Amino acid sequence: MIEFKSTRELDYMRLQGTKIISLEHYEFEDLELWYPIYRLREEGAIVHLAGEEAGKEYIGEYGVPAQSEYAYGDVKADNFDAILVPGGWAPDKIRRFPNVISLIQKMNASEKVIGQICHAGWVK
Repeated sequence: MIEFKSTRELDYMRLQGTKIISLEHYEFEDLELWYPIYRLREEGAIVHLAGEEAGKEYIGEYGVPAQSEYAYGDVKADNFDAILVPGGWAPDKIRRFPNVISLIQKMNASEKVIGQICHAGWVK
């Protein structure tokens, strides 16, 4: 008997064990932060959040909170496989931190995935 599997079953947890860091600051675009995080976690990725300060709660444009686990300066490119930068007004603030720019450049030099949504292209 032939057993057929759905495409979803074959692709389940494609990112198992992948470590991703997502950057946040005040006025991030709520859906541009949380939707990718939920989808990445559904696929098995381990997603951490970093902000200006570790343990700080940042509020998005529409009032959705996000708590940072790391401070920008504590994030090392070697510890992550990819980085996510959401849009909104947060990138205008995030791009002012030299350690964030250095992190993006190191991840780029290592040919790691850099996900930037909307205004996040300012962070380079």
